[in-house]
Amino acid sequence: MRRFWLMVVALLLLWIDVGFVTDIKYPEYIFDEDYGRVTQSFVMNEVVGDHMRIDLVTDIPGLLILAWLVVTGGPGVRPLVIEEQDGKRISRHIGKMTKLSKTHLRDSILGFLLSIASAGCIVAMRILPLYTNGVRCYGAEYIIHLVDIILPLLAVYYVMIEWIERTDLRTTHRETDVAALLMMVSLFAGFFSRFARLYGFHGVDRFSWYIEGFLMLIALYSMWVSLKENARKLQLGELESLYEKRKKKDDDSNYVDYYM
Repeated sequence: MRRFWLMVVALLLLWIDVGFVTDIKYPEYIFDEDYGRVTQSFVMNEVVGDHMRIDLVTDIPGLLILAWLVVTGGPGVRPLVIEEQDGKRISRHIGKMTKLSKTHLRDSILGFLLSIASAGCIVAMRILPLYTNGVRCYGAEYIIHLVDIILPLLAVYYVMIEWIERTDLRTTHRETDVAALLMMVSLFAGFFSRFARLYGFHGVDRFSWYIEGFLMLIALYSMWVSLKENARKLQLGELESLYEKRKKKDDDSNYVDYYM
């Protein structure tokens, strides 16, 4: 379950946005009169600013954690033993970690590529005004800011969906279906929040931001319940047979099974 808690840390880093303005000043922007001066002023003064902004809780570690979780095999569980002691049910994990069956290679590849691309966009946004100016800087910053709104949310969505699919068992359909639905709604709430922030609608931004985080936490809880059930089935020796039954019914040509 340590990998699950790493996922939680990554999502919290991506959700929380706390930053400060540094003493690093960008060169004065040179307006190009052939393009809209109002739009240039909005992007360079309001969106970019005249000093470099650094996030205290930055997205880059969260994105790198997501990429690392994909590369190293996604979710895994250890056998879960539930015992009765003094009238209380006590659960504990034993043995080695077992990676769960992988069902959607496409989602893991997309999650990895989007995570790396998102981290690159964050770095590019901070350093471009130091090396470019004029309409090239304006155009690049505007496009990168729009892309940066979309890519991290999609990275989180694809990684989470891939994990949710891999924890899906006959006895966890409800949890995995709820988690997938909540992640989809959370994705759209994240879009609303970030676009509202970009254009100054702070009330919509804050409301959508809370909705995004609330739904994401419920989705994580549902996935945690599903992981616990996988761990229980593993201890009972039923997990491999359940994956084999699901594999026979799966028509997805991208099915890859590396049950260990």
